[in-house]
This record gives sequence, structure tokens and C-alpha cells, in this order.
Amino acid sequence: MVLYFEEIVMNRKGKSLEISEDYLYYNTSYFPAFYVGFPAMCIGAAERVIDEFVERTKKRVRLDGSNEGESPKSQRVAADLTIKLKAAKGLLVQYIHMLETDEGQYSPGLYNGIRVNIVRECLNIAVIATSIFGAGALSKGNIFEIMTRDLLTISTHITSLYEDGMLNMGQALFGITA
Repeated sequence: MVLYFEEIVMNRKGKSLEISEDYLYYNTSYFPAFYVGFPAMCIGAAERVIDEFVERTKKRVRLDGSNEGESPKSQRVAADLTIKLKAAKGLLVQYIHMLETDEGQYSPGLYNGIRVNIVRECLNIAVIATSIFGAGALSKGNIFEIMTRDLLTISTHITSLYEDGMLNMGQALFGITA
């Protein structure tokens, strides 16, 4: 099957798409439904980063013999990263709710703005955790290196560019684009 970009943009979905009306996203624009995987992957990576941060911090012993897991600094960082993740998850729940109830009332720009915000927050989680752990976290194969690299890669995909997504959303809010 060939999907024609112009047809999907003009009609919310390609006329040649044979989609059952029982399909969950039947009335949804094609691209927002297709792109939902990017923020979902980012949330999974950010969850892994936080889990690793907490577990490794519990076991980390400083040069002075103190346990880093007992440090208020590390406890605040873990709490901050967890709140950022909860906010990103909340945005994904909103995005999915929009997909489930979409009958044309949501602009592609709104979807784009939410999606790029989730991706950026998850990338920030990885960068913060990695920088707290130091240069060793960037060694090849370290989970922080892998997750940060993968999140950075997703954030550079054309559908995840933060400035473009915010521009699209802002234009939609002012009625400049669909």
C-alpha cells in the first residue's frame, strides 16, 4: 500500500487506507497516531534512567566514606527527576486521550507541541542523571550513555524538534495554521 503525503495532510488520513471503523484511532489524524511511539519510547528510557540512578546511588560510596544515597542532594535530584517523569507521563496520557476522542477538533500543532515537550523532558532527565554521575557514566555501554544517546537521537528526529514543535503549537493557538 502506498500512502500519499498530500492526501493524508489534506484529509487527516489517506483515502486508500482501509481502516475498520472499530479501530481505536479511526477518526484520528494519521500522523499524530503514528508518532505516538516516540514519546512512549522516551518515557520508557527515562524510567530506566531514574531506576538506575536510584539503584546506583544507593550503592555509591564517596571518597569520604559517606553513602551517596543518604545525601540530601541525591535525594532531591531523584525526586526532581521523578516529578519530571510524572509530568511527561501526564502529557502522554493527555495525548492518548486526544487521540481517542479526536474528531477533528485537535490541531496537528497541538499534538506536535505535546509530543516534543515529552521528548525534551525525558532527554533532560537523562542528561541530568548522567551529569550527576560524572564522566564514567558516558563510558561506552554504560546504561546512562546508552539512554542519553538514544534520547538525544529521538530528539533530533524531524518530528521531535522542540523549537519547531513549539512554533507549530503556538501558530495553532493563534489560528495561523491548522
